[in-house]
Amino acid sequence: MGVNKYTEGVDMEVELHEHNESWAQEQIVRLKELKRTRDNKAVKNTLKALEKAALEKKNVMPYLVNCCKAYATVGEMSNVFRQVFGEHKSRVFSNSELGNSGLGISKFPNPSIHQCAAMRKEVR
Repeated sequence: MGVNKYTEGVDMEVELHEHNESWAQEQIVRLKELKRTRDNKAVKNTLKALEKAALEKKNVMPYLVNCCKAYATVGEMSNVFRQVFGEHKSRVFSNSELGNSGLGISKFPNPSIHQCAAMRKEVR
């Protein structure tokens, strides 16, 4: 289990709320109303601009702001990123797959990882 070593040493009180199905239903109604009353052409245009920016590896933040101003939903914006970049699928590697005696260095094509692996070989 991971441990956050950068804590402030203060226990935080978090107020928990019970699940209330009626709240979920109210939110669904509000979302449907939003989608019915917003300018869907503007939403479509801002989502297309976001997709183009993501494909061109531009800073997408201004495009996300424009999507929000047009009332695009987080789900709609997330779908653009899924279409462009795919969906992350995590994989757990065993030490034998990594060949590293548990040092946490993986086989990902990242130059810094390769440098670490080379340094590890030099130390041995």
